[in-house]
Amino acid sequence: MQDTDYPRIATIIVNFHKAERLVAGLELLRLQTMAPRMKIVIVDNSVSRQEAEILRRHMRPNESLIISTENLGYSRAVNLAARIAGRNDYILLASPDILVEDRRAIQEMVSLLQGEPRIAVLATLQHNDDGSPVEVARQFPSFWRQILRRSNPRAFQELHIQSALDDSVRIIDVDWVQSSFVMIRQAFWDEVSGLDEAYKVFMADIAICWRAHERGFRVAVTSLVNVRADGLRASRGGIRDIIRSRPLRIHLRDSMVYYLRH
Repeated sequence: MQDTDYPRIATIIVNFHKAERLVAGLELLRLQTMAPRMKIVIVDNSVSRQEAEILRRHMRPNESLIISTENLGYSRAVNLAARIAGRNDYILLASPDILVEDRRAIQEMVSLLQGEPRIAVLATLQHNDDGSPVEVARQFPSFWRQILRRSNPRAFQELHIQSALDDSVRIIDVDWVQSSFVMIRQAFWDEVSGLDEAYKVFMADIAICWRAHERGFRVAVTSLVNVRADGLRASRGGIRDIIRSRPLRIHLRDSMVYYLRH
C-alpha cells in the first residue's frame, strides 16, 4: 500500500485555560502510531498571555496554533481549525484535558471506521484521573429530563448505556456522544458543514449526532480504546449554580436553541 493510501486525520483541540494539561496530551499524541498521518490544529480560546506562551513554547513546526484575540466559542473554534486543517479523511475532536496513553488508540479508531462505513461519529470510553468512568454516551435529551438532571445529577446518570460494552461486545450504537474525544468522517462533516455555530459551547455534539441519524448514519461508542480525562467539566453544577456560573448560563442558552430546533 502506498503511503498516500493511508487515511489522514485532522486532530483538533480547543484550549480554554488548560494549557499545561494540553501540553502533556500533545506529547502522547506525538507518540501515536498514526502520528505521521495526523495534522494537529489547536485553537486557544483563553485570551490569556500566559496560556498562549505555554502553548507557543511547546508547538512543533508541523503543528498549527491559532491564538484567538477573543473567545470564539467552541463550535466556531472547531470549524476554524477544520478549515485550516484542509482535506482529510477523519476529524478527531479532543478536549485539552484528554490523555491518549495507548499508542495504538487512534489507529484502532481508524481501523474500526474503515471496517464500518455507516458509522459517521465514533467515541471511545473514558476514565477520569481518579479511575471513575466518564459518561460519554446518552439518550437524546428532553427539556424536562434535563431540568431533572440538573436537580439531581447522580439520579439521572446514563452510564448504564455503556455497560453493554464487554469482552464480547466492543461497539454499541447510541443516540449521541460527547465531543471530548470523538472521530468523525470528513465526508459527513463536510455534508453538514461541521458543527452548528448557533451553539456557542454546548449541545453542538448532540446536534451533529442528530444529523448523522437523520442521514441514516450510525453514532457509536467502542471499548477498544479508553482515554483519560481530568474529570473537571465546565457544565458541572445544579440549577442553583446557574446564577453564579457563566458556563452554566451558556449551557442554558445553548439548550434553548436546541429545544427550539428539535
